[in-house]
Amino acid sequence: MSENPDIHGKPLRGSLHGLWEIYYERKFRILYTIDIERKEVNIEAIKHKDL
Repeated sequence: MSENPDIHGKPLRGSLHGLWEIYYERKFRILYTIDIERKEVNIEAIKHKDL
């Protein structure tokens, strides 16, 4: 993820445009943004799939 965050996640559309998502162990949905210039991945939200 630290080398290529766009390969592991999926870009979101619509009102969530600009965010990416990835699932961790099929239990958690992680929403994040990618700042290419600063070489940063910023976690915006983590939600349990059952909630």
